[in-house]
Amino acid sequence: MTDKLTLAEQTSEEARRALTADSFLILPMGSLEDQGTHAPMGDYLFAEALALSYATLDDMIAGFLRHGLDRIFIVNGHGNNVAPINEVTMR
Repeated sequence: MTDKLTLAEQTSEEARRALTADSFLILPMGSLEDQGTHAPMGDYLFAEALALSYATLDDMIAGFLRHGLDRIFIVNGHGNNVAPINEVTMR
């Protein structure tokens, strides 16, 4: 598997090797629109950041479990992380 998490980072050959019928795809959705004068345009930025952290958490926990480390305590500092953390840990 490649260390590159997004398709945008991968060459077509890397994607062909990495993507299988068992692959789990995360599709962050958002828009590129005015969010006010105080913020960058594009609420897709948060969706992308959340999607990347979800994939990373999944990989980290899977790696721990492969080594027999199954007592994992997650400390969360942001409320919007609750749903992805719950999803990953329930699997």
